[in-house]
Amino acid sequence: MARAGALPPNLLRAPGFEQGAAGWQPLGRSRYSVVQGAGCNGSAGLRYRKDAEGEGRENSHHDQIVAVEPGKVYVAGAWFRAEGTLRPILRIATMEWQDVALAAAGPSRDWQLATATFRNGTQRQVRFQIFGGSLSRRRESAVGTSTCDDAFLREATEAEIRALHRCQVSVDAAAPVRAIDPRFFGVNTLFMADDDAALADGTIARHLKAMPCRLLRYPGGDMADNYLWKTHSLDDAQHWPRIQGPQTTDTDEFMALCRQVGAEAIFVVNLESGFVHGNLDQAVRDAADWVAHCNRTHDYGVRLWEIGNETYLYSKGKHKRVRVTAEQYGRAFVRFARAMKAVDPSIRIGAIGPMSPASVSNVEGDEPRRAWWPAVVEAAGGAIDFAVVHQYFGWGGVTYERVAASRITVGERVGELKAFLRGKLGGREVPVALTEWNIGRHGGLRGMASVLIQAELVASYITGGVDMATFWPLRLPGKGGAFRALLDRETHRPLPAYQGLRLFATHTAERLVRSEASKPQVVPFATASADGARLVVFLINKSVHADGFSAELSIRGFEPDAAAASALTAPGLESDALSLGPLDITRAGETWACRLPPHSIVLVTFTRQPGKP
Repeated sequence: MARAGALPPNLLRAPGFEQGAAGWQPLGRSRYSVVQGAGCNGSAGLRYRKDAEGEGRENSHHDQIVAVEPGKVYVAGAWFRAEGTLRPILRIATMEWQDVALAAAGPSRDWQLATATFRNGTQRQVRFQIFGGSLSRRRESAVGTSTCDDAFLREATEAEIRALHRCQVSVDAAAPVRAIDPRFFGVNTLFMADDDAALADGTIARHLKAMPCRLLRYPGGDMADNYLWKTHSLDDAQHWPRIQGPQTTDTDEFMALCRQVGAEAIFVVNLESGFVHGNLDQAVRDAADWVAHCNRTHDYGVRLWEIGNETYLYSKGKHKRVRVTAEQYGRAFVRFARAMKAVDPSIRIGAIGPMSPASVSNVEGDEPRRAWWPAVVEAAGGAIDFAVVHQYFGWGGVTYERVAASRITVGERVGELKAFLRGKLGGREVPVALTEWNIGRHGGLRGMASVLIQAELVASYITGGVDMATFWPLRLPGKGGAFRALLDRETHRPLPAYQGLRLFATHTAERLVRSEASKPQVVPFATASADGARLVVFLINKSVHADGFSAELSIRGFEPDAAAASALTAPGLESDALSLGPLDITRAGETWACRLPPHSIVLVTFTRQPGKP
């Protein structure tokens, strides 16, 4: 194992652990020990070990606080090897526990070097952290054994500083990952906010058609469980949204909007009122009559129906009027599905639940805790046509700096849910509909910052396996958090979220293909057209460094005749003044090069003659 010479000095104390762990500090439950002979070439090494999963996945890491200088570039690294599926992670964090840089090792019994180069901001001290028990998320502390040795933190060399601003991107068009359903690009409408007056002049419909929006959800989220479609009124006028009347959008008016936009409809059935009044029979009849109204009385052809909204999130005194257990929900779901399909067998009915199959159902007092999805699947089984999940990333608050330093991996949980459902339902593939998604309203991410995170969420969700999705919301009632909506409530002008989502909805092709980038701040998302004539590569650059990155793209499985690039940029990270403009792209042999401006989304489109090998 070669070691480079003539490098700046290592700033860590006891980096090889030969003299023990002086200067290091275990945080969380200590699962680390210095073991003689466990390191590289038989030297000492820092071993992580956990024997039983029943002890829980607590946050456990081994740290050292190191003095650094503001504005300088540093290189952090360590050698790792791991047994089983562990993927040890090296993290550099501020003293306030914000991410600065991350480097991950793969699951391997062979020694491998994990490194990260980063420019320090204003910090005078950073935390050098070793997470030996990670699987993919650093705070897992999973079962297994891993070893760390020869850690280092040093100033970067001139060559490393130059390399810091280069990003290598590889795209393999011959390695399809999955098909992309165009209905991923959908939007939530709220019957009481997107009302007759708002829709009257056709501006909203024109913006949605131009996006293009492929799926519209009605009548909204929580308000769907308080909405009576037959009377176009609220079941409880004092409960959210507390707005009703002929001025709000009814079923037929909503379907007129869908036809103007060219979008498919997805309806949310009122489950809650049946439990509130102890009359589930009536709720089931109302749902079946709704199907009849849409697909028999009228030729609307509404195929997608959700049963209830976020029933699993009951908390006494908040949002929900009544608690429904997972078992009750599963049994009720079967009743709704049978009655509704008796009217129209072609419809598809979705069951709701949390993103993770392990998330616990509603419980009160000393009741046994049981995961939601296993109970629902046990009760509903083959009646489930698709699964419905919601997520607001960073709901409790998150800073841009923290998100920008590493990749967002929320899509991995979609894959876990799909695998669970496949295993429980005899290998049947169950589509996942993400019918509410956005950044959390407490995060305070605005302007270009929010667009960059929303863009990465698009890439993560599609990669993870989301089939259909509806962004929440189209327009937001009230003033608080209006920056999260697609269109301004009063003027209906597009907001930054619309500009970002439109870029993806317009250009994303039919097949997701494999792509990778050498920098964690750059998120690639590559798709190929079904006819083989177009390869589209999005490069989401979350870095705010003024020099941006110089991107070098290598393409496999696609020989382009031409390439064009453009960049969605803004004057500042929190600016709403987004603009899309052309970007130079050049070719040198098999590599294409372009600049990635700071905090930008770069779109590169490669084209060739259809049918060309």
